[in-house]
Amino acid sequence: FTHYYGGYKAQYIYRASELTALGLVEGSNISSLAFDVTTAGTTYTGFTLSLGLTSATVATTTFNTATLTQVYTGNYNVSATGLTNIAFGTGAGSSSTFTWDGSSNIVVNLCWSNNNGGGTAAEVKYDTTSFVAMAYYRVDSTLPAAVCSATSATTLSNRPKMVFGYNYSVPGTFL
Repeated sequence: FTHYYGGYKAQYIYRASELTALGLVEGSNISSLAFDVTTAGTTYTGFTLSLGLTSATVATTTFNTATLTQVYTGNYNVSATGLTNIAFGTGAGSSSTFTWDGSSNIVVNLCWSNNNGGGTAAEVKYDTTSFVAMAYYRVDSTLPAAVCSATSATTLSNRPKMVFGYNYSVPGTFL
């Protein structure tokens, strides 16, 4: 989340070991993500959020091409501070859940473009990671489709604080 440039794409790697430590298990259905917003007041145009399963353990200077499942698309208004939830299933073609297989890493992909030269940004809290967990691209005055199709990135060893909203069903047992 930054609007110092007019458009932005980012990918964040979450390792299976981290997801397991959070309590996710095979078959967990992720239905939302929340960011811990510290500065609000920005609307992001063409905001698209997608998740994918990947064997990649680090982000690289080439965006991960894992098969991504779109879970949100539309304009996203960051109007409040604190945990800001993004419910899945918003926008045409968006899935309401993403199922984790219990062993793969997850790549979270987001992109947007206000097709301008930047402005006031909504800021979120970040965590430093012990590995390269984030790849990003930023550009001015570019349409959302072009920003979202970018392939080259810059990397960092941090990522936004996120809360995964999930549930899973325990299979029944016949007696």
